[in-house]
Amino acid sequence: MYQRVIEGHPFAFSKFADGEWMAMNEIIAANGEWIMNDLSLGVEWMYDNARRQLWNSFRYQHPNYFVGVSCKCCQGDAYVKMVEASGQSQDNLTFANIFVNSNYEYFLDQFIPFLQKTDKPIILFANGSSDLSKLPFKVSTFYPIHYNAWVDLDDHNLLNYFLQTGHQNAIVLFSAGPFGNIGIHKLWKENKQNIYLDVGSTLDLWLSNDRYNKRCYAIGDPRFSKKVCQWE
Repeated sequence: MYQRVIEGHPFAFSKFADGEWMAMNEIIAANGEWIMNDLSLGVEWMYDNARRQLWNSFRYQHPNYFVGVSCKCCQGDAYVKMVEASGQSQDNLTFANIFVNSNYEYFLDQFIPFLQKTDKPIILFANGSSDLSKLPFKVSTFYPIHYNAWVDLDDHNLLNYFLQTGHQNAIVLFSAGPFGNIGIHKLWKENKQNIYLDVGSTLDLWLSNDRYNKRCYAIGDPRFSKKVCQWE
């Protein structure tokens, strides 16, 4: 994946970890995410529509579209269910946590320096409360999204605006939860001239927008920062 980035070949990577899997399957998370607090018809429709889009993005197939799923060592039987449910070929499957745990050091040592020196425009979708001034690389265009953006129509309209601008030869980063899965799928289908990367929580320490916790892998907890995940 890093080689594809530095060589500039357009592709898309969308990760589906435990949170996305819970959202897709209407499972209530411990931190209260994925819950419909408003039971009005319009809100219920939006949740149903968003889940349908998540499933579509999970199952979408293209040679340069890659899907990350939870590994067996982290999520147990969910790994098998996710692999089967995705319908993806093995060539287009990888780890949802490919940039984190023991790989986070590689992400910091390789991806970040490349982002610092690349001439390509870097576009970021992330929480609107993000502090971009702390990022170690320059963002040319920032698309601010709301918390729970995956069910926010205003945020979905940002995707349409992105397509209207005709961005090309850019690196498009999503630090946006399940909204990133929906966004990467939609943007890749309509504009295959960019690299789309779901970087998840890897930028949280700079963006200072993590509402619930600091990721254990990023703050040096060896149970995670040294964890080498296994595919099978």
